[in-house]
Amino acid sequence: IDYSPSMVAHCARRFPSARLELGDARDLSRFEPSSFDFVLFSYAAIGALDHEGRLRVLSEVRRILRPGGLFAFSAHNREYFAAHEGPQLRLHRNPITFLANVARWLRDIWNHARRRPLERELPEYALINDLAEGFGLIHYYIDHGQQRRQLAEAGLEVVAVHDDEINVVQPDALVIKAPWIWYVVRRATDGTDRVV
Repeated sequence: IDYSPSMVAHCARRFPSARLELGDARDLSRFEPSSFDFVLFSYAAIGALDHEGRLRVLSEVRRILRPGGLFAFSAHNREYFAAHEGPQLRLHRNPITFLANVARWLRDIWNHARRRPLERELPEYALINDLAEGFGLIHYYIDHGQQRRQLAEAGLEVVAVHDDEINVVQPDALVIKAPWIWYVVRRATDGTDRVV
């Protein structure tokens, strides 16, 4: 499923045999409980949601996963050193490329200034206007310790955590400098296939 009608239409043209649907991950009520072995939320897209929306997605994914089913997603890393960097002018020897870079930089400064009031720093997470789409978006950033807590509260058990270079992230890691972190989790069970 995808939230964007144009993305669903594009993918339907490109992959005509695939089942594609317009939908919102915050409301998966069209799917029966325990109906999926695996769910993927790709490319840190969960970071485009607000806090309540993110928690709703975790709850919905848990509901539609069979006991022991897997969920993989990536999240923007709050500890990433460049998360708070503003627009940067990229120099270039070619004058045409340099002028194009100046135009992008000015657009980025404008976008960043307009969205800066929407940024938030909270104990559990941060909302940051990052460089995506020319500073046109606010993204949800969370560190791996807080993400693990969120997952446990949602009844999802961590199977594996990797940084953007596929290095394993240990639960006791103090600071992870990767821009995003991949999580593979499963719907927690008590060993009798009953959901915890």
